[in-house]
Amino acid sequence: MFLVGHALVAFLIAYCIFFMMYNGNTITVGGINRKNAEKTKIIATKTKISFALVMLLGILPDFDMVFQAAGIMPHKTFTHSPILSGMVVAPVILVMARWPLKQTLAASLAYALAFAQHIFDDIVVGSLNVAYPFGSLSVGIGIAYGSVYHLVLEISLVAVVAAILMSSAFGKASQRRGERGQRQQFLLLSPSKQTPKRSDASPYFKSSFLFSRFGKLDKVCYALLLLSFLISFGYLFYEMKATPHLFVESGLEMSLFVLLHLAAVALVSFMIIVTREETKDKNVIQNKV
Repeated sequence: MFLVGHALVAFLIAYCIFFMMYNGNTITVGGINRKNAEKTKIIATKTKISFALVMLLGILPDFDMVFQAAGIMPHKTFTHSPILSGMVVAPVILVMARWPLKQTLAASLAYALAFAQHIFDDIVVGSLNVAYPFGSLSVGIGIAYGSVYHLVLEISLVAVVAAILMSSAFGKASQRRGERGQRQQFLLLSPSKQTPKRSDASPYFKSSFLFSRFGKLDKVCYALLLLSFLISFGYLFYEMKATPHLFVESGLEMSLFVLLHLAAVALVSFMIIVTREETKDKNVIQNKV
């Protein structure tokens, strides 16, 4: 896969892990007492996952291309070995995240699988020597690298992740508009024209706040992710021009290749906006509790 596909598969794995393990724990303010609100707030805060870090870990094995360019080692060797990366590095990431870094089990598992899934992606698209460094056993399911099937697969991943982000962003906006409408209706119907109490109105906001992590590490990871996509696009585009039909054989495939990377850059930019706004929303609600 291209870096885009690796990053988005890592995102979807982390997204599924959170809801499988925590069943969408939420923060709810309004209509509940302060003690319960504080308890719910703590749960949601502790289960945050850095999707920027997840996606960066998903593309990390392909950084061996830098070493290949420097003549140190070939691409898809040590960093793509199921024996080394899958059975050694991924468990180390899990242990380091869970205990020294004190992450939740869900977050730790997401980080470990984000790195390990890269190997599976390269078996789905293209082929991979799964016995490296102890032997040679090339495995692949038949989707050619750079083919229309490959490009449509990655564009579909972009569409799925975009739908998740749009649901999160616009769903919260709809909840806020609904809450404002209910409060205005209450004031129109109330003879006293007094502001409704929290117990009189529906919950102000309800969300898992899954995309509410936007610290310094996340900003750096998002910047590296965007830079990686741009460098990868430039490098592959140059290689295709220098060596015609290297892996893209038609105008349609070239068009899909360009569209994919433009959409990926736009998607990550939108993800930054959603994450930043959700972080602000969560901080506002926590201050109200």
